[in-house]
Amino acid sequence: MKQFKKNARVSRVATEYGEVLLDEDTGGYWHINETASLVLRSLEEDHDEAHAAQQLVERYGIDPVRASKDVKAVAKKLAELGAL
Repeated sequence: MKQFKKNARVSRVATEYGEVLLDEDTGGYWHINETASLVLRSLEEDHDEAHAAQQLVERYGIDPVRASKDVKAVAKKLAELGAL
């Protein structure tokens, strides 16, 4: 299981459509939707992709296999951006 942790240099602000993330070192910023925000919070708090996928299943009623694939894709992108 891959471990995730919060990136201390990334600030976050909630919006009505998800969150805006700001990398305070580089000035890069991104808007993430509500689903990606849920995944990010779950990975930061629980360090577990399976738990994040289960949250997607419970909130949106999607197939667990699909949820797992979505979490992996979001986690990969957030790591590439430096948010994780």
